[in-house]
Amino acid sequence: MLDRHTFPPSGWVYRQIQTGWVNPMPLAFTFDKTVEEIIKHRLKNPAITKQHNLSTNFSEVATELEQYTMRRLGIQESVYPKTQSPVRQFLARVGLGAAADKARNIGIGAQNLLAWSDSGKVVPQATAEARAEICAGCNLNGQGDWKQVFTAPAAELIKNQLAAKNSMKLSTPLDAKLGVCDACACPLPLKVWAPLEFALRKMSQETKDKLPAWCWMKIKA
Repeated sequence: MLDRHTFPPSGWVYRQIQTGWVNPMPLAFTFDKTVEEIIKHRLKNPAITKQHNLSTNFSEVATELEQYTMRRLGIQESVYPKTQSPVRQFLARVGLGAAADKARNIGIGAQNLLAWSDSGKVVPQATAEARAEICAGCNLNGQGDWKQVFTAPAAELIKNQLAAKNSMKLSTPLDAKLGVCDACACPLPLKVWAPLEFALRKMSQETKDKLPAWCWMKIKA
């Protein structure tokens, strides 16, 4: 078994054969950082990821990186127990019908967060506060724990985005009342700061139809 906290020879090398992508900094990226970069690369290439059934679950990708490194170094692989992914746990918990739509939204939401993160754009303070006021009083403002709702990589993206938002001192007086939208499955403390081009990116018509008439995404505020 490899020590994930120690750099192996040549570092944490990884090549995604379906795209030709390689870890650009194997001797600088830690094991966890390399896993995150693999997940980001796969989320940026959703068609290939879907076609080849590539995982974006942190623990599963971590196992892939570990096994890839052991094969590269000629180390005999261990037998890894298969664990149920957070998505499948979520499906089992809430029921297949409702969860199928939610899971699709979560996948799109993760891609949107990634694209928005790369852009570095936010809306003005007054716009974010006006949106927050609408969301806080909306019946679709879910108050569950988003860490239990989102898949591991999506939750990691949200955590990183929240940290970045806090470091930029981006907040509204209603942040504590904002949860996860039951219609679009987006974390509202982040969503209210997203330009419309990212807030609506890849949103299906089915999801748009679930948004109430007063939603700022419908009135394009």
